[in-house]
Amino acid sequence: MKNKKSRVLWMIMAMLVFSDMLFAIDYTEQEMRVREEVWGWNLPQFKNYTVPDKYKKESAIIIARHKLVEVKRQKQFSSFLQSGGLSPSLYYTDTERSLVKINDNASLKEFSEISFKKETSTRGYYSLNKFRTIIGARVIKPDGTIKEVDVANESVTVTEGKNNKESYRKLAIPDLQVGDILDYFIHKEKDLESENIPPIFFAFFSPYPTLSYSVHCEFGKKLTVEYRSINGAPEMKMINADENYTILEAEKKDLLKIDLDNINETRWLSVMRELPMIRMKILNNTSKILYKPASARSSGVYNNIPSINILNDAKCMLATQESQMSSLKKINKKISEAILNYKQNSLNATQEDLAVYCYDALRLYWPNNLEYFPPIMFMIQLEKLLKENMVEAKIGFVTSKYDARMEEITEPGDLYCVVTANENKQLFSFTGSYSPAAEIPASFQGEKASIVSVNAYKRNSPTGIEGDCSEYEIHETTADQNKNLVKMQVTFSESSPLELVINRESTYTGDQKKDFQQLLILDEDWNNEMRKNLSIEKTHLQEMDEDKNARKYVEEWQAFYDKERKEQKDNIKKEINAIHDFAPKEVLDYSMKSMGITSQNPDLQYTVKYSIEGLVKKAGSNLLLDAGKLIGTQWAPTAEDRNRLVNAILPSPRSFINEIQVEIPKGYEVQGIENLNYKIENEYGSFVSTASIAENKLNIETQKVYKKSFIPVADWNELLKVMDETNKFYSQSVILKKIQ
Repeated sequence: MKNKKSRVLWMIMAMLVFSDMLFAIDYTEQEMRVREEVWGWNLPQFKNYTVPDKYKKESAIIIARHKLVEVKRQKQFSSFLQSGGLSPSLYYTDTERSLVKINDNASLKEFSEISFKKETSTRGYYSLNKFRTIIGARVIKPDGTIKEVDVANESVTVTEGKNNKESYRKLAIPDLQVGDILDYFIHKEKDLESENIPPIFFAFFSPYPTLSYSVHCEFGKKLTVEYRSINGAPEMKMINADENYTILEAEKKDLLKIDLDNINETRWLSVMRELPMIRMKILNNTSKILYKPASARSSGVYNNIPSINILNDAKCMLATQESQMSSLKKINKKISEAILNYKQNSLNATQEDLAVYCYDALRLYWPNNLEYFPPIMFMIQLEKLLKENMVEAKIGFVTSKYDARMEEITEPGDLYCVVTANENKQLFSFTGSYSPAAEIPASFQGEKASIVSVNAYKRNSPTGIEGDCSEYEIHETTADQNKNLVKMQVTFSESSPLELVINRESTYTGDQKKDFQQLLILDEDWNNEMRKNLSIEKTHLQEMDEDKNARKYVEEWQAFYDKERKEQKDNIKKEINAIHDFAPKEVLDYSMKSMGITSQNPDLQYTVKYSIEGLVKKAGSNLLLDAGKLIGTQWAPTAEDRNRLVNAILPSPRSFINEIQVEIPKGYEVQGIENLNYKIENEYGSFVSTASIAENKLNIETQKVYKKSFIPVADWNELLKVMDETNKFYSQSVILKKIQ
């Protein structure tokens, strides 16, 4: 028996070494082979260097781009030994070649360097995944001369990290000038034993005008290939090459021009719902190493898989996760004690109240390590916890308005797991520490949820979960439910007439509060507030100190809490800077009335007092007050914003209300308040402002409203009209005239 084990161990070690040798072909020789193949592609679009006159003012033009993807199962030995033989690995190559005309210094700077990771590998217990990148580049001069870049001599190693390890290599393109054409490619090779190929996106849009983009894919017949063309991307053509390979191809001329790195082009953009692309998964579903749900498709090529199939995949994954939750015993004990105490002391609590309490207790005690305790596990446990306490509950799956549509999902990762309770009157999700229980995230509003009343989790069943299924549409909130209300008292500083002292009380409701919560709430305060709300007397650190396994982390947590509190004033300055677009001179006071983290107190409310310069200027003996700027920085649409090409998807309908009172300093009178009165309203938004003087105070009230979360591109100008009026107000000043 011992000798048999030794032989098996020797075979595994030998195959690991052999697998390394197979991939360790001389790098220079491999580079030469790849470059020869790529430069030899017989593609006419890479031989025509002519650019239409209409693009001559563009920074750069992509004359041609071609992507070649090849995937096959390895014929050689894998490093993983099984009882039934050796599990085949995947050999995957991805080559993208681009032909780019450089028209100005901006694009010259962008394309003059290429960064890449040369080689790397990741080893599992019985597996090895290897990665390699090869690049090539040629400069084509206006006279047709072609100069190939010597990658070996022109690239340099960039090191980072504590041990100064190689992070990547950087290739500088010598002698690349405005007017040249850069012909370059990036070739990636992956040998994967314990991983599937990451999902592939073929993007039929580009930050530069692109005259031609083509895709060619070759797959081994024993692979499972699933794909979907969305938002106007071309459909792929299938070619059955022979008994071993399948070929898919697609091509499109004159791509949509949009730069995902440019905020002016991506504001309120849902990439997955607006931009043309082909989404693809390549799965080694015959592997005995890789996880695959019981609902997984067999070998073959599948186009536009019905969403019910992907939902079943998600349910199978959920059932698999449900079978691996033994680590929650300790957490469940604390939660059960808290719930029992709540029931005994809250005899008049409704089922909705009990559901909220269960959620909050689970959220309080949920571990911070989301790698081992992911949101999907939280939702499974919540569903179980509710049913254990006689609260009707269902597991649900929903899409986000910033991800794929439900009818266009292609993988379980497109779905978010939720729990509904009390006949769908409440919806619970795991979207962040600071969201009150049952507050519906803006990204889910208006989406359709697929829900199932769980009778049993069965990971080996093709449907994953046994139970009745149904659908319902999640309601969307109104602008009044997502409110930013500011009440501001403004006085002129006694030390300088050019300095203002602002006392601001801010209230944020619904979707409006999340960004400021992340900035202003301290974890210790959150923890204390949650415990107070749950009637748990012990603090976080006290509970840890009583746990012999957690006690050693008390000092570490205390140091973290102290550090957060020490940095709080800096975060307050950041909040003020976010409002005015410049920092305050000094923060004078700050207090939090409500963090907006519980159902009982769902609004974020706080006050801050600070001095600020830059809003008042001298005008002879008079003062010029930038009164419009008191409402805070506004979005000013650029020319790119105005030329929007796709629909706009806002997080939610929302309103911004300002009630401002400026104390007029003695010896001055205000002129020009008529310039502060504006009014515009249409189907998609409104802006109204009024100004008056009473009891030596300048009173300004404004209200800006985004009425809808979806704005068709055809109606985009209607919202721009509202923004233009808002910005006219924002630019207005009033004169404080010195009384003679």
